[in-house]
Amino acid sequence: MTSRTMTSQLEPYLSDSEVGSVATKIIDEEPWLQRYNSDFVTTRIDPPWHGQLPDGRTGWTRYPVVQFVIVSDHPRPLQRKYGARHGTVAAVWEKAYEDSVKESRHLVMGDRVAPAERIFRAVAAKHIEELESLASIMN
Repeated sequence: MTSRTMTSQLEPYLSDSEVGSVATKIIDEEPWLQRYNSDFVTTRIDPPWHGQLPDGRTGWTRYPVVQFVIVSDHPRPLQRKYGARHGTVAAVWEKAYEDSVKESRHLVMGDRVAPAERIFRAVAAKHIEELESLASIMN
């Protein structure tokens, strides 16, 4: 019997311009993200894949997953000096995300917040909470 390794391929999901416009808006509003050189990225993970699933479980999936990620320099000076960064991730099913994009197109323009912005705002809130916690650690 031969052993087969199952690996997934990562690829960018949303365009740099789409992510960049959302990132600029959120970073402009959040001093923590400004202070610690934050980057926003999205990636699509092809199945099979093992990791944190959108429902919160850790396991294998046969369905594509999209990750929304914010990465910042570590808030503690020593860790930052050595290049440490901290990331926060939200995973969503690709189909669910695409359905939300289609649905948002039917809303009145003034009421519409793009699904990517809604997700990144949630990730940013969690990320800032984590940065604050890391910054307050005493040695």
